[in-house]
Amino acid sequence: MKIANKHYELTLDETTGRILSYKRPGNAFDYAAKRGAPLVSMRLIYGKSGRRVVESGAALRVFDDKKGAVTVSFSAVGGENIGVKVFLRYDDGPYLGWSWTLENRTDALVEWVDCPGIAAPNDLIEGGGRHRLMLPLFEGVELDGFTARNKYFPYRDADYPSRGWEGVYPGGAPVPFMAYYDGEEGLYVGAHDRTAQYKAVDCFEDGDALRFLCKVFPGTAHKNIEPGYEYVTALYAGDWYDAAEIYRRFVYALSPAALQKSPFAPAWADDSPLVVIYPIRGEKDTGDLSDNPDYYPYTNALPHINRLAAETGSRLLVLLCHWEGTAPWCPPFVWPPYGGTENFSQFAQKLRDGGHLLGLYCSGIGWTQRSKYLPSYTRERFFDEQGLARSVCRAYDGEKRAVICVPGIREGYDLCAYCADTRALILAELDKILDSGCVDYVQLFDQNIGGLGSVCYADDHGHPAVPGRWLTEAMRELLGLAAEKAAQKNAVLGCEGVAAEPFMEYLPFNDSRNYPAFAFGRAVPAYNYVYKRAASNFMGNQNTSAMYLYSGDNPQSVFYRTAHFFAQGDMLTLTLKDGGKINWDWGTPWAAPEVEQTAYLRFVRDLNAWRKTRLREAFTVGEMTKPLPVDCGRFTVRHYRGAYPLYASKAEPSLPDMAIDYPSIITTAWRVGAKKSQVFVNFDSREQTFCVKSLPGKMRVCSDLDAPETEIAADGARTFRIAPYGVIKLEWDSRS
Repeated sequence: MKIANKHYELTLDETTGRILSYKRPGNAFDYAAKRGAPLVSMRLIYGKSGRRVVESGAALRVFDDKKGAVTVSFSAVGGENIGVKVFLRYDDGPYLGWSWTLENRTDALVEWVDCPGIAAPNDLIEGGGRHRLMLPLFEGVELDGFTARNKYFPYRDADYPSRGWEGVYPGGAPVPFMAYYDGEEGLYVGAHDRTAQYKAVDCFEDGDALRFLCKVFPGTAHKNIEPGYEYVTALYAGDWYDAAEIYRRFVYALSPAALQKSPFAPAWADDSPLVVIYPIRGEKDTGDLSDNPDYYPYTNALPHINRLAAETGSRLLVLLCHWEGTAPWCPPFVWPPYGGTENFSQFAQKLRDGGHLLGLYCSGIGWTQRSKYLPSYTRERFFDEQGLARSVCRAYDGEKRAVICVPGIREGYDLCAYCADTRALILAELDKILDSGCVDYVQLFDQNIGGLGSVCYADDHGHPAVPGRWLTEAMRELLGLAAEKAAQKNAVLGCEGVAAEPFMEYLPFNDSRNYPAFAFGRAVPAYNYVYKRAASNFMGNQNTSAMYLYSGDNPQSVFYRTAHFFAQGDMLTLTLKDGGKINWDWGTPWAAPEVEQTAYLRFVRDLNAWRKTRLREAFTVGEMTKPLPVDCGRFTVRHYRGAYPLYASKAEPSLPDMAIDYPSIITTAWRVGAKKSQVFVNFDSREQTFCVKSLPGKMRVCSDLDAPETEIAADGARTFRIAPYGVIKLEWDSRS
């Protein structure tokens, strides 16, 4: 069966309903792999005895009613007594809408349904093809191939126990769309879902094909199931920006509240504070946890704070690590602070006297039985006395375990967000922090990536025994209660990673994690493209960068990452080592070769000055738009063998086994009403040139904060010189 218009030609197998061909008229490249994928697949749970994946085979009927709808009916998927109807909606436009209904006539639970099954030929650049792939992992990453991904961040099924960074929405994948493109045309796959169903959003290699997941977890024991939304596919012209525009138009049309600043958003975010992160004890997550005399007692840090504020000309948000009085990363118990409240309170007051802010890292809604780094810490007796085993997340077969920071840092479990015990424990700990009157920001939900709780299959918690929308709703309830408490004390809450749309209202300031994307592709601001008007996030602690970057061969990497976060509109972060000095990231040992301190602090000072003045409007109320094309040099990041390459001795050098190229000029574009602007950042200590290929006409140029803008009458291409560590802003009226 063939459906076609000027935008696409789609051919379905009339026996199985599989997508046989999907291409633009007149174009040779077919976005359907020849062997395709089953139109429907699902995983069934048979009580505690097991589960299996079943796939659709021959269809009962494939019917086009000629009124904009195709129906594909299956009577017994995978030999099970389960009927499925798939509905394909089409019109004269470029979009196809896919939905389904399911009738389960078995005793099994339907864990997830993947529909439509989309398989595309693997034509990625790494293998000699022309295409790139954009996935919403880490707020957006563009891949040329899977070699680096398979090494540093291999695909894993969304499953129990939660790993945190799976490609799931609303969580580690904070926008539910994907794109596959060659710069001229591409395939868009997106979940146009206002219900925030728990779903997998990812892609993996399947032989010579790429499999795009359209997998939803219905989260119900009902026999008749429908997802309540469509997956939308489209063949479009352009790259990932154009795909992001498709999803943003959907959000703008149906969720205007998601485009407004949260009522809980901090007023101080408009001051563009620099976030300063350092540990009270130890150097990083693991290892020795001795007191750091530069930062403990807490007031010891004040000379460093005052110096950094003076050198950067900025207000600071001091975000403490390893401050907990229990042990690092021992959720849910954190209070009182290490060493007691007296010096802690003095430190907080001194910060406020200087116009600065205090924030605390916490560890989310996990449960810690024992700490690996503080042997005296145990909550086993409390756990047993309170009967908290009843509130632990469980697998379909009853297993109880966790993997986030377990077993390397602590022993424990994930707590189920649905359970009253979980809410009571988390809110009680938050009350203790807030009652101190000391804090302005609490990253209470660190390790709850994107604001999401862990999956749970328990059959006695009151929620369905499979993950689903109930998990989103349970987290919204917990986050709402926590945000109200924080607001009463003039504090705000955040999570690890950017907050997914259902949680943005309650988590208005978060620890952006776009940097792990540098491990296996090019970090792209897909999340900010959609949500920057509503979101205020900061650069994050850059943790895990040491896992794939050796600073000795990538000394400019911290400058590049900083420029990237600045250009995408996020607030900047200084991660400190001993002596109040800047470190490469949270995880790099302090004995490593140092960041060039003077140049880096001057770079951050200048970027934040731009952010507070000439770019204030764009970064606070503007929306991102597709930039004008730019020709520039390349910046190469070298990657290394091994799972955790740190700092090898000269006798045992690390040898690069791959490299990824990035543009050497970082650029983004913004729109505020009819006014458009484009920002260009040189992260390098050398002057660079770049060419803007197609200028729209009369423009204003600013390359020096202390000098007035100049006007140029530009038409066509123009080459610019940009100073070392410099910024250039072009601005024009889109109506001219």
